[in-house]
Amino acid sequence: MAPRKEKKDQVTGDQGKPNLHLGQMDGQHSGRATDISANLHKAVTKANAAKLLKEMHERGEIEAKTAGKQSVYHAIQDPKDAATPEELVAMDKETEVLREEISALKTKQKALQLTLANLRSTPTTANLRESTDILVAEISELRSRLVPLRSGKMSPVSAEEKAAIDRGCADAERKSTLRKKIFKNLWEMTCDNLPEGTNKDELWERLGIEDDP
Repeated sequence: MAPRKEKKDQVTGDQGKPNLHLGQMDGQHSGRATDISANLHKAVTKANAAKLLKEMHERGEIEAKTAGKQSVYHAIQDPKDAATPEELVAMDKETEVLREEISALKTKQKALQLTLANLRSTPTTANLRESTDILVAEISELRSRLVPLRSGKMSPVSAEEKAAIDRGCADAERKSTLRKKIFKNLWEMTCDNLPEGTNKDELWERLGIEDDP
């Protein structure tokens, strides 16, 4: 069985004045009697709210604008709170300065993002050590393979070995072409999103990228 909604007692007459003030202050900068009554969850009836608002307006406690049968009530605005023309000009200048600062910060952000991307792509010390170990092992293997060549004990290359070498060369060439194409596409995408004032040729030199012979 659904729980019953708690029924709030409605107040009338002068009893509703404190609630009415709360209703105006609780996010109601302006509104009709119906709006303010609803904001108070109908603790003050619409009719009583209309009566109290009218009385408050007549006493000069609030202001009202009437259009037809509808009246919208709002707090009295102090002319001293209005900004002077000089203050408006100053605010416009401050807004323009902030816009320029935002634009400069966005440009700086793009440059920092590019720098961060370059740093992330730079091999770490652990990566370099691993690569060095691999190269040392390859050099050792190549040197061991040179021993029989230098001693003159070289066996002739069979047709099967030559075919395997040719296949390996063709595969390496295909991979090299594919990697060049991928790099070209990535480089063009990077250049399309460079911060304003960044020269792609200078960036190429700064990154130490070298073209294949």
